[in-house]
Amino acid sequence: MTAELLRVLLLTTTVIVVVIAFGAAIKPLADSSLGSGSVVKYVALAMVPMLQFALPFSAGFAATLVLHRFAADNELVAMSTSGMRYRTIFAPVVAVGLALLVGMFILLHTIVPRFWGRMQDMLAQDATSIFLAAISRGEALEVGQISIYADTATVDPNPLDNGAEQRLLLQGVAAIQKNSAGHQVSEFTSEFATVDMHRGREGVIMKLAMTNGSGFNAAEGTVVFVPTAQPQAVQLGRTLEADAKSMTYFELQAVRNDLPNHIEVQPARQAVLLALTRAEVWQCIARELEISGKVELVEEGGRRSYRIEGGTLENEIIKPKAPSTTIRIVELDRAKPIREARCSQAVMPFDDEDVSVGRVDLIATAPRAKDLLRSSGMESRWPVRIRGLSAAPCSTTKIAQLEFAELTPRINELSNTTLPIPKSIQSAGASSLLKLFQEMKSVDIDAFSHLCQRAALALSAPLIILLGASLAAWKRDSLPLTIYLIAFIPGILNIVMIAGGQQVIRADNVVWGVIISWSGNALLLGCSMYALRKLARN
Repeated sequence: MTAELLRVLLLTTTVIVVVIAFGAAIKPLADSSLGSGSVVKYVALAMVPMLQFALPFSAGFAATLVLHRFAADNELVAMSTSGMRYRTIFAPVVAVGLALLVGMFILLHTIVPRFWGRMQDMLAQDATSIFLAAISRGEALEVGQISIYADTATVDPNPLDNGAEQRLLLQGVAAIQKNSAGHQVSEFTSEFATVDMHRGREGVIMKLAMTNGSGFNAAEGTVVFVPTAQPQAVQLGRTLEADAKSMTYFELQAVRNDLPNHIEVQPARQAVLLALTRAEVWQCIARELEISGKVELVEEGGRRSYRIEGGTLENEIIKPKAPSTTIRIVELDRAKPIREARCSQAVMPFDDEDVSVGRVDLIATAPRAKDLLRSSGMESRWPVRIRGLSAAPCSTTKIAQLEFAELTPRINELSNTTLPIPKSIQSAGASSLLKLFQEMKSVDIDAFSHLCQRAALALSAPLIILLGASLAAWKRDSLPLTIYLIAFIPGILNIVMIAGGQQVIRADNVVWGVIISWSGNALLLGCSMYALRKLARN
């Protein structure tokens, strides 16, 4: 019986897995994200992940056929009347089921994740097909924080020898670059452009170059015309560390044991560090103005700086220390004073584009400026907004080195300092800390949902094979396909319950998610026990 079971199981699995694998290739073929030459390789890779669905049902089909033939030929009756117990008769079925349980567990937790990752990598590496498909559909290619539009796109048959693997020629191009908050930062438009695809160990890098284009800076509201515009290069492909579906059992457990350092948690953690950095910078500037009466803000690069004198910091506004006085701002070039301005107050908001060192902008209210390089002190124009300044005496390097356990106490200290930190910084710190814990919980739940889904799916294989065998022995007068259909319905319901339970777990309802995930297996077990009981009575 065991040999017959394995033979039918092998044949059935081969047929089902090939059909399901071709089905998995339909979507990437339909949206042209998979090149025609890559179909065979993609299907070959998809066969391994599809085994997780093919094995349970092919095992149930094999058990149904083999046990039905044994029952129809009265071999089961002969074995029973000769004194063999049903547990002995069904021992080969149980043995194959247990072997499938171990095999499915190993397959789902170690082999299948790797092949999922290779399938995703293959789609990501076929970057040219993805780009051409998006252009042909009139859609934008969303890569990171850049959206690229084009009227037409063709492959250059004779690309330049610049190290690029492929070059695309575009017409009617627009590229929109956004910041981390999703706000538009700049926009480039051009009649013609080229896209070079570079492939390396880090993935596929796309470099866009526009000729005779125009650029618009949303922050400054300025438009410039340039002969050549090259937006920041972007990386295509997936991030393996962030894809739980492509992680093995041990990798998922490692993620759960080190949640603060997971890649998906890092943006939320950086937001907490940014709030602490801004609080440190604000305190430092306020302290310098209070103790020495001045503070120096330096532009990136260190060549030019701005010294603010005679002010005190309240929230984001530097006000004069004494009534009826003004604030003096001196502009220095390589430590040499070149211009000064006097104003009633200065606004010092934090730079929204800076996410690391706590840079600030400087906006003087109604400044009266004069040139210090001329003896006559002629009046001069003062910039409306000076961007990206850092406080010279303030160091925030230690904040970036804070351990995870130190973040919560440091955020709580923001409301208990001697210098009252602005409410905006306090609320930003509290909200970013809350979001950090939410992200960690989300990553943990996502990893747990995959572990639960794989365990439930592994157990379904021996339960389906037991159900098919018990129904075939009980309903020996029915057609084998009819019996398999009866066993097939609970099996499909089990797959649906496992998938539904995983979604419920991801929705942060772990208890009900686990119950739903395993209820399908409980249904299979209950049906098998009922069929075996009926068989024993008859």
